Amino acid sequence: EYQFGDIMKYDYSLMLSEEADDKVKNDISTLPDIDSVIFVHSQNYDVRTEDGTYSSNVVATDEREQFSKFVNLQNDGRPIEYPNDGEAVVSRKFANNHKLEKGKEFSIADSDGKQVKLKVLDICENYVDSYIYTTYKTLENGFGYKPSVKLAFANRKDGSDLYKTSTAIMGVDGVANVGILADTSDRITNMLSSINYIVILVTACAGALAFVVLYNLTNINITERIREIATIKVLGFYPYETSRYVFGENFVLTAIGAFLGLFLGKALHTFVMSQIIIDKVSFNVRVDFWSYVWSIILTFVFAVIVDLVMFRKLNKIDMAKSLKSIE
Repeated sequence: EYQFGDIMKYDYSLMLSEEADDKVKNDISTLPDIDSVIFVHSQNYDVRTEDGTYSSNVVATDEREQFSKFVNLQNDGRPIEYPNDGEAVVSRKFANNHKLEKGKEFSIADSDGKQVKLKVLDICENYVDSYIYTTYKTLENGFGYKPSVKLAFANRKDGSDLYKTSTAIMGVDGVANVGILADTSDRITNMLSSINYIVILVTACAGALAFVVLYNLTNINITERIREIATIKVLGFYPYETSRYVFGENFVLTAIGAFLGLFLGKALHTFVMSQIIIDKVSFNVRVDFWSYVWSIILTFVFAVIVDLVMFRKLNKIDMAKSLKSIE
């Protein structure tokens, strides 16, 4: 959702068969259902940093003001301006992996070994693939030639049909392929949907563990204090009062455990996510507010279930027999 909603905002990515000339640009831009379009250079380059040479996709355009309609450069909600000549905005995963930060310089090289030096203006969020954003003029001046422009991003007008517009774009001479961002998002969502089953399994196992721990602690608590419980029953405590006397401690311990678990769970979650190393995909360590709420609720639900199960054991305590027993 963050990648294909907040960051990438265009509807279509257009691969062109040839260099984008004025005719192709005009034919695409004047389609009835096209609201806006931007033509960019996009290519994988060797990125040379202090710790080695790596590959990354470089996107370049001189339409700095228009670019925000198609790709939202941001960092934790903070908007980032498109870089000026000689500068670059680098995706977070690539920057973290290769020790790039604001103000640092690095270079990109083409297949002939020609290099362009860039300065990191800022680090942006990106969760699928790695990108380096710079200006077209920077590459042109650095390489000494005009890099090819064979990619375009397009947005449709409100109310227009997504797939009919895609068909119309494909009808333009010079367009080789049209990618629909919504379809890409759906494919990745379907691929990741299996993770939901893992989450359910882990939650169920954690719930079972909580139930077993609470059950054993409550059972030991009742068994070890059976004379004390029998005494308060002899003194005239009603079943509800007796259960509140015993199970009240469970709720206090559960509250303490739930409170500490939120902080420890957050730390564990951060650690686990940091160990997932995938070259082209990054995961943001982000926990929804309702995850905390449901964690607390479920913990207390298991505590209540255990107390209801153990309530019968409290009622079955033989007062006379328990008081005669030798501790």
